[in-house]
Amino acid sequence: MNSSTVSSICIEKRRGGVTLLPRTTLATCTRTVKVLPEIRQRLCNGMPGQHNRVMQTGQFDLGALYWQGRGVPQDFAEAARWFQLAAKQGYAKAQAALGDLYLVGWGVPRDNRAAQIWFRKAAEQGVARAQNKLGILYLKGQGAPPDDSLAAAWFAQAAEHGDHDAQANLATLYEAGRGVARDLTHAYMWRLLSYSSESRFLWRACSSTAWKKASAMSPSSRCSRFW
Repeated sequence: MNSSTVSSICIEKRRGGVTLLPRTTLATCTRTVKVLPEIRQRLCNGMPGQHNRVMQTGQFDLGALYWQGRGVPQDFAEAARWFQLAAKQGYAKAQAALGDLYLVGWGVPRDNRAAQIWFRKAAEQGVARAQNKLGILYLKGQGAPPDDSLAAAWFAQAAEHGDHDAQANLATLYEAGRGVARDLTHAYMWRLLSYSSESRFLWRACSSTAWKKASAMSPSSRCSRFW
């Protein structure tokens, strides 16, 4: 997880109460967080006056601290516990994180079916990396029967959201004609996007008339134009 983006709140003991600090980074949280029993209890049972979304975010953030061992001893079982609390309330990031834990067996028994279920819940809420992971599970037949068409569909959704791994995976399927009709032009486009940190800009460019003209060129000509 990227420490600059994962955490949106931090929990701090202040004057006998709990203060939620918005828009802080995980690195900042690790300097101030005090994981005290009463704070943990409040995040488990709810804090009066706090919106459910804030609660879910706090549970997810606490799980992230345990996952990374920042400010607390690293403990994947505790991370899974907090992720599950938020995931069961529909918090998409926690659902994706729980899927990761089930996939590798950290803090929970390794279970491809459980991973597939949680990735799907997050994927249906638009989490691109969960969509990509779900595509991989369908491609490999892990947690569900193998289905190249479903794999391609989930890769496509993640790819359009800018996930570079999904873009590379989709390119591979187009090259091989797995789950989609073989199409080297689309394979080239998605491969190009997967290499770029400016994929949104390139996505617009590749969807334009200029791309349609470029797609008629030979591969060597296309490369000379784009590089």
